[in-house]
Amino acid sequence: LTMYRQLSFIFLLAGALTALLVFRPWEAFKEKPPRFYDRLPDADIIGKCSILDLSRSFNASLYHYKIPFREFLSHEFILSQGKTFGVDVQRPAYFFMNQEKFEFSDFGTLLMVTDSSKISTGLDKLSKFVALKDTIINDQRVSMNRKQNVYFSYGSNWLLIYHGDKFTQTLSHVVNAKHNEIPPKWRDYLNNHLKTKSSISVYASFKELHDYGVSSLNATISNDSNSVTINASLYQKDTIAFKLKNKGFAFKKGSETENFVNFNLDVERLKKSPNDPLYKFLVSLGKKISFPTKELINAWTGDLSFRQGGMQSIQEKYIESELDDDFNITEVVKYKSVQVPAFSLYLSLNNKGQIFLNKLFQKGILTNDGSKYRILFSPPLGMKFNDSTLIFHTSTFSPKMVQDSINSAVWSQKNTKYEFYIDAAKTKSIHGRIKIPLDQFVKNILPKQ
Repeated sequence: LTMYRQLSFIFLLAGALTALLVFRPWEAFKEKPPRFYDRLPDADIIGKCSILDLSRSFNASLYHYKIPFREFLSHEFILSQGKTFGVDVQRPAYFFMNQEKFEFSDFGTLLMVTDSSKISTGLDKLSKFVALKDTIINDQRVSMNRKQNVYFSYGSNWLLIYHGDKFTQTLSHVVNAKHNEIPPKWRDYLNNHLKTKSSISVYASFKELHDYGVSSLNATISNDSNSVTINASLYQKDTIAFKLKNKGFAFKKGSETENFVNFNLDVERLKKSPNDPLYKFLVSLGKKISFPTKELINAWTGDLSFRQGGMQSIQEKYIESELDDDFNITEVVKYKSVQVPAFSLYLSLNNKGQIFLNKLFQKGILTNDGSKYRILFSPPLGMKFNDSTLIFHTSTFSPKMVQDSINSAVWSQKNTKYEFYIDAAKTKSIHGRIKIPLDQFVKNILPKQ
């Protein structure tokens, strides 16, 4: 009996040991290491960039415009360098930026690493071109250029590149991240954008946007050999206070048109929504010159068209002192032909248009100049005003108008015409795009030969 008890105890003990080895219950209490995504720092603006896809998409443009060192921007070269120095360039780079009053304050990138033992070799090679100093921060090796506020640090599966004044705080988050404690903003972004096919996608959400009633802003970037297109979606906390009309009146764009705006909107709800982001934004713009924005919104029925470009010849009055036959000085009114920038402005109005016009005169924004008018420092303008229309123009006669259904703008800067479009206005979101032609833009940024 004693022998059976001993054997039973031995078998029981062996079974318990086997169970311990198989199930390893102590591992339930062992802390799991953080994943790459857990290390992503929270920021006002976050996003990802598929480096190889971006390089491929710009490849034709690089050679078309003969960009210097373009061979170092090819996807083949980038891929080979990634393999040489242990960086996984086939996976997206995740970037983050912070801002203060809509100006960037710091930014950084976190890249995936395939072989951390090769990173130091890459940093040593980089130090031959950029002055880098090695130091230790938070028990981490850091290569930095203090003058430029640029920092590099890495771990077993990550590489951090950072520019700004909050590196220690950023590095601490990356190094001390916990498993499955990914910041909420990054979690939402990755759930919605991880499979985005665009080479660059951006998500922005911060206090300054929230103050205007905007909850977030999404954008993706695509390109062809001639242009770059930014597709953007703005999401409001409340319902959008305007709709897009099917059509409205607009000026025709000509070959000399440099700047052009055409909006055909249903703004009846906007008139009753002073807390709407667009309403608040327009008021904030108007305050700079004491513009009667509220009176404009109350009088406006949603159509706006502006065209500027080329030169217009006008007759400008001036007074000249002359001697008469008796050698008395007299003042004589004369006219001379003057070249001024040509532009036209159209607003559709309701029966409160006169109130708005009176307010412009009261504030000195609109003034008489004989039979003409001036808006602040504009050249003399012709004006057409009735119960539904207000048009200002430098031309002799009011320009011809056409019906248009596209809500768009073209704005020229340094000979580059940036194109803006509002494609849709839904219940709580606005969707549009910005198109940037590359030809003159590239010429402006390339070093002069």
